[in-house]
Amino acid sequence: MENVVLLSKHAIIIASKKLVHRSLCIRLFVLRLQSGAWDDSCVFIYTTLSHINCCLPNGDSGLVGTLDVPVCITKVSRISVSCLDEMERTTSYRLMPEYMFKLALIKRKYDYVMSMIRNSNLWTGNDCLAAAEGLPRTGSSLNLAV
Repeated sequence: MENVVLLSKHAIIIASKKLVHRSLCIRLFVLRLQSGAWDDSCVFIYTTLSHINCCLPNGDSGLVGTLDVPVCITKVSRISVSCLDEMERTTSYRLMPEYMFKLALIKRKYDYVMSMIRNSNLWTGNDCLAAAEGLPRTGSSLNLAV
């Protein structure tokens, strides 16, 4: 892990281990932040009072789940988040696959992207183009016919 997260009540700052801010991700929130954890692919997953969000290595962020009650993240795996709720019970939430799709695009793992498109009924051509926004060479690399 080469990055650290500075998490305050209303802000997230991702910096290098030596606390050199490289403009990776700065997020300011109106809602209070609850907790966060890194997953295996260097994506920071964090919670607010009502949502589970992610911050990708390139600074992009997005929504990966919704919450009924506020929780504290204890562990993140590729498809789920383990949490503690206010009653100290462990719960698990399944993450939406969009952040894995964006991460694969960023890391240029086009075979994985194509397998996600082929094997999932969640993705339409417009969803793929929206996720690839800001990555101009992606469409030609994937040969998407939308």
